[in-house]
Amino acid sequence: MKLFFARTMVFGVLTLFLGCASGPGKSDNSSSESVKQNQGSKKSNSSSETPNWTQDMRAMEKELTELLPLALDAKKFNDEALNDKIKESLHRLKTKAQKVNHNPMTEIEDPSLRFISYDFKEQADLIESSFLEGKKDFARYNLIHISSYCIECHTRNSVGPSFGSEKINDQLKDKSLFDQAEYLTAVRQFDQALAKYKEFLSKEKSNSVDYARLEQSLQSVLSITVKYKKNPSETLKVLDLIKNESNLPFYLKKAIVYWEKDLQAWSHEKTRETTFKSVKSRLEQFQKRKFEQGALSGEILLLRSLSELHDLVRRDQKGDQKAELLYLLGWSYSENSNRLFLSLDEKYFETCVRQFPKSKWAQKCYQKLEEITYSSYSGSGGVFIPVDVKAKLDQLKKEAGL
Repeated sequence: MKLFFARTMVFGVLTLFLGCASGPGKSDNSSSESVKQNQGSKKSNSSSETPNWTQDMRAMEKELTELLPLALDAKKFNDEALNDKIKESLHRLKTKAQKVNHNPMTEIEDPSLRFISYDFKEQADLIESSFLEGKKDFARYNLIHISSYCIECHTRNSVGPSFGSEKINDQLKDKSLFDQAEYLTAVRQFDQALAKYKEFLSKEKSNSVDYARLEQSLQSVLSITVKYKKNPSETLKVLDLIKNESNLPFYLKKAIVYWEKDLQAWSHEKTRETTFKSVKSRLEQFQKRKFEQGALSGEILLLRSLSELHDLVRRDQKGDQKAELLYLLGWSYSENSNRLFLSLDEKYFETCVRQFPKSKWAQKCYQKLEEITYSSYSGSGGVFIPVDVKAKLDQLKKEAGL
């Protein structure tokens, strides 16, 4: 069950860095707002804009390169002597994030880029405001967490350049292999990131294995080699480093067996263009596998499908097929075991309802969105849905024709 705390962008694996943290959450209106921005972006961008997407992204990378090493060191991040430096860098990061969010590049056919860039902008704003209010631990926690947006965006599919020529920043050399690998993944230095993940996995062979980071490392590797590189042989080589480890939990050993089978079958496939039919067939195979062996066992099938769904939605699909693609993207993200913090599933479902009102796909999308929302706000004391969230659900229900 996806917890309410996930909506505040403070989720899961990064508690390993900082333990418990508390602070203000992100408004649930962000999902609706980013969807509306996606629908109206072509009207709002003036023809006089001359944006440089690569330059903007490089500028954000520069700020993250300065900030992340400091965020990984609690003493430095809270050092009053560095206060002005951090404050200025956070402001530049927020400003660049706003610029990227309004860049026409986010108008591409696949709406996920706008979803992610909008949430990144919101998070950068939250980090700066928290730091200025003196909530430095909360700002630091979320600053570390912000790289997850970069990783999800950069590994959606095989489209886009890799910034693999740069050497790792000197400030990161004293950080853990896991932290270095996460940073390199965030800035698209995928070959260097894989090298760090391999080194990390090779050294995680002791009685004190950190299983949470071990699993997260494996899933990050799969995002790179399966979703982005689409390279089954390279994935198999990484799995060879860890699959025979005696201390590996049974559930991971079992999952790796299925991953290897799927990767080997993939490597023997004849090269062919992605089709709607082939992706749907693979998702059906994933659903059957999940029912019989658990969701993690079908990770390769799901990640391949996600990458190919992004490819398909970029081909300017129309009508009923586009609506179904949005539904399948939402469903696939809801099934992804490595969800980090993103609510892409909800945003795809909402986009489906708004773009194809009163259709059968709008109704299917609304049903899934309602399930996710009720689950998100449920706990031992019952279900407590905020008034604004319930109002949005009621509005979408009407748009779906229910």
